[in-house]
Amino acid sequence: MTRVLVIDDEPAILRAAQVAFTANGFEVVVAATGMQGVAKAASASVQLVVVDLGLPDIDGLEVIRRIRAVDRSIPIIVLSAWEQVDTKVQALDLGADDYVEKPFSMPELLARMRVVLRRRTEPGAGEGGSDAVGDVLERGPVRIDFAHRTVEVRGDAVELTRTQFDLLACFARHPHRILTHRAIAHEVWGA
Repeated sequence: MTRVLVIDDEPAILRAAQVAFTANGFEVVVAATGMQGVAKAASASVQLVVVDLGLPDIDGLEVIRRIRAVDRSIPIIVLSAWEQVDTKVQALDLGADDYVEKPFSMPELLARMRVVLRRRTEPGAGEGGSDAVGDVLERGPVRIDFAHRTVEVRGDAVELTRTQFDLLACFARHPHRILTHRAIAHEVWGA
């Protein structure tokens, strides 16, 4: 069963998430502050984090930053009423996988959760005669480890944001193919 950590200071959101997520087959862990959320992300073996940006102690951007410092692979979905484009961009650049605005539709949030979890568990094997071995793909001097979300060029590690990694992975999985904007957007950002 997939364990989801919900970090939000609104009790109504936490209750709604617990009911809806549990009804859809998820195990739910909740935290009402950013510090509790960071601690639970590190200790509760969660497979997905849903975080609000407006938390009472540290903001959600700092939560994302701290979780990413420890675990670069765990999917993070931001659930927030903050509408500023700069804040959304910053959250995504820090490593969030998706951003859902409050008020939100629970079916849409559940669908976005399934998308990020599906992307996390899809095998790294590419199409069309790739050089993939399990979750590792090598093309010339580039080595992409899908399981650990790492990239090396000639043995040197390359630091990429989640979006940059997902774009590179998308192109590497489909060599010698022209990809439409829609296909790229669907594979990298989901529906």
